Amino acid sequence: MYITSDAYNQYAKYSDIFSRKSEQQLFVEFAARFSKVLEIGCGTGNTAIAIAKRNSEVWAIDNSSEMLKIFKSKIGGLKAKVHIEQQGAEFLSLSKQFPFAFMHLVFGHFTTVNVQNRILENIKNHLIPGGELLFDLANPQLVPKKLDKKLIKTVQTEDLEYQMYLTHKPVSSLLQTTYIIEEWRNDSLQNSVHVSSKIALLTKSDIEKLLKSNGFQIISIWGDYTQKEFNENTDHLMIFHARKM
Repeated sequence: MYITSDAYNQYAKYSDIFSRKSEQQLFVEFAARFSKVLEIGCGTGNTAIAIAKRNSEVWAIDNSSEMLKIFKSKIGGLKAKVHIEQQGAEFLSLSKQFPFAFMHLVFGHFTTVNVQNRILENIKNHLIPGGELLFDLANPQLVPKKLDKKLIKTVQTEDLEYQMYLTHKPVSSLLQTTYIIEEWRNDSLQNSVHVSSKIALLTKSDIEKLLKSNGFQIISIWGDYTQKEFNENTDHLMIFHARKM
């Protein structure tokens, strides 16, 4: 129904190498307005740690044990501010409610309407009245239906060069995506890892209906992380800011 914990575990060692801090900043700025926040799909914790450094308390969940192992190794002196739980969003169960929750490039991995509704219901149940939700996903209008191996990022370290490629193809009503990560040393390939998942191609209208049916009011829809108004024909990203009614 969504990307498995095995796939996340496989990707965990590369997550920080390919991290995009510019994408995290919007979530950090929003979360810093609240005393406590919930992050769904926290990965190796870069966003949660940045939020905790701004003096907010963070409850962070993920279903990948390897991601969380790396996260825990980085907390340092922030242990009082960061609370980590190994949970999947579909079975989210915390004994708290929050004024703000967010998920970064997570929601598209929930590939059936039943699961999408369950996740939004779970989030709503963990928000106080008027609590806010922020999340992003790809605009399906501008996603190529088929993509051959395309280099999307290269990172050079002291020892290795890491190259990330993306391929995808339609599978039924979903998109089968594969990230190929190659490790190179002196023009010699040292290792190659393939991480695959299925993505739901949800339209703006789909998300609007899901949010409304689960008791959320949309505040804003943006097309990038600078909060530019969303244009379905030009923006590759959809960012939804909603409030629990």
